[in-house]
Amino acid sequence: KCLLRGSPFIEKVKLNERFDFKVRTTLTWDDPLSDESCNKNIRSRRERNKMNGGKGSITAETKIDVKVDVPRPFSSIPRVVLEKTGNAAMNMSMKLIQGNFVNNLAKDYE
Repeated sequence: KCLLRGSPFIEKVKLNERFDFKVRTTLTWDDPLSDESCNKNIRSRRERNKMNGGKGSITAETKIDVKVDVPRPFSSIPRVVLEKTGNAAMNMSMKLIQGNFVNNLAKDYE
């Protein structure tokens, strides 16, 4: 469950009742020493392993879906502008959060 907090405006317009937020993250570990590296993606795995010195790598892919019933005064702004602004903010936030998470996770296995 995702809750927005911090502003009286959020409570006033009941923003927590106006959106649906879904996130799916997939973490993938590529190990150059694993027998699984002999699958159909062998070329891309070998290339990635060469790039990081033959060490394994962790990658993360996240899909975020947010649906919002836009409250006033924002409902007067064209939807395409709101979506582009929201997408840019979500992408920037996810890159920071996900990047830090994956880096810290990788440190646990060094």
